[in-house]
Amino acid sequence: MGDVNVATCGHFGTAKLFINASDGSLRLSFHPHPIPAAHASLSVERQMAASGVKMEDKRYICNLRRMTCEWIETTRLPTTVVAPQVDMRHSRVRVRHEHVQVDVTRNAMVDYGGKNGVPLTTVDCGDFSEYALAAKACKAVLDGSAPASRKEEWLLTLVMATLPQSRVFHFTQIDMPLVRLPQDQVHGLLGQRAVKPAFTRTIDPAARAAEAAREALFTDREPTGFLGAKTHTSRPGLRDDPETGPSVGRVSASNTAELFGNQGEGAIAGHYSDYIVESLSEHDGFKYSRFVCEGAHREQVWVDHVNMRARRE
Repeated sequence: MGDVNVATCGHFGTAKLFINASDGSLRLSFHPHPIPAAHASLSVERQMAASGVKMEDKRYICNLRRMTCEWIETTRLPTTVVAPQVDMRHSRVRVRHEHVQVDVTRNAMVDYGGKNGVPLTTVDCGDFSEYALAAKACKAVLDGSAPASRKEEWLLTLVMATLPQSRVFHFTQIDMPLVRLPQDQVHGLLGQRAVKPAFTRTIDPAARAAEAAREALFTDREPTGFLGAKTHTSRPGLRDDPETGPSVGRVSASNTAELFGNQGEGAIAGHYSDYIVESLSEHDGFKYSRFVCEGAHREQVWVDHVNMRARRE
């Protein structure tokens, strides 16, 4: 993924944390009102803490003197990391709120060059003469004697100290190590980490295959990813409205699994286009959003969104 925006409900309303994939910078804002002036000068971590949300921001740093790497809190690092420390350009933001934890990790892919007219990256072991272990590792990498388990790590550590930013491609990944909520209270990615329901049903592979064969007889379905004008024809005996369709009103996630299978992103209601929003920070402005703070009603949020869209159009 690219940039990520994480929204949580706190003491001051909705806290929206924007994570820039390119440089790992953070931008925090509170809605519908700004954070009280007494907290405005605090760091992002302290502002989140004041809102009732625990947050950690760390960077992956290697040390040329020891040739080891570790995650270090950003607040403990200087503005510009210099030798013997090497910024490996990976960062991680961890947000913990009551029963949910979200880890957003910013990773980096490195281009050593040597193709498409890009010069091959070179390493001069003389640059590390001040650090005995780094110099030894550099020599081992160049002469091929470095152990296979450490070769790539050593090379990256030595190269990252001077590698131009243009040779680094950043992307993010999201992990949900903790979701202490029943599956019927979560949606999409969150559902894969939810508390297992007490009631489960064994899925019959033969019955699923037979159902798939029956479904294949219908030819009026649009192909996956269809982007043209939608010309929908209802099939006799089947209600396709997502509010009354087969996935609504079931007693457990196991029933939904029978309909949709074990999907990595969970099942959605309606059509994928119902989830398109105008900005990355719009968490509650679409039809099926379950994100609501301050005791608001989801239906009211959707009505307001419809009216706003109508005015814009």
